[in-house]
Amino acid sequence: MHLTVSDADYLDRLEGHLRSVGFEVVTLGRTELTVLGLDENVSDAAETLEPFLRVWARLYPDVGVELQALV
Repeated sequence: MHLTVSDADYLDRLEGHLRSVGFEVVTLGRTELTVLGLDENVSDAAETLEPFLRVWARLYPDVGVELQALV
């Protein structure tokens, strides 16, 4: 699953947040990262990430995260 953060200053924090809960993350650029090892089914992968992204949204309500399927 590919994630894009709306503010590049927060990419390291998002990466750290996801790593802290056990996800393997690869940074792709200033605002993008990929979460590895998720189900290939897009809706299942998004459902797996959803609780962690909800926590993220409470911590950083002004920073958006967009999810995209890997192609």
